[in-house]
Amino acid sequence: MIEAVIFDMDGIIADTEKLHSESYEEVLESFGKKPEPNKYGVVQMVGVHEEEQWVILKRRYNLDEDIPSLMKRRGTIFQELVKKHIVPASGLIPLLDLLKGHNIKIGLASSSVIEHIDEILDTLGIRPYFKEVLSAQFVQRPK
Repeated sequence: MIEAVIFDMDGIIADTEKLHSESYEEVLESFGKKPEPNKYGVVQMVGVHEEEQWVILKRRYNLDEDIPSLMKRRGTIFQELVKKHIVPASGLIPLLDLLKGHNIKIGLASSSVIEHIDEILDTLGIRPYFKEVLSAQFVQRPK
């Protein structure tokens, strides 16, 4: 018998990769840089912690801004995009209802920072489904 299900967030709870990419693009464009999408059509590296991404992007685009400032800027933009454009993945709500109806514990584990996780869960109105929520920023060795 299944006792618990743990969801990833980006691409599972909602299609957030485009919103993440758009937020990185907006920050880079604010410095007069022309972002170059990777082979997946996004600027960022999927599954890589944000701080590591900015180390790479700072070098690639020759940015002088410190990483905490870049992260804060992008976070603000991302949260605005979430509020305007986020929708749950197809079939997510019925699946969460089904799991809840069978008393299966539901958790969420994500490489995203907790502020982004919170914004998405709250905007979608699905926080009550999740017994546990874990961000990569809370562990020593994220994926």
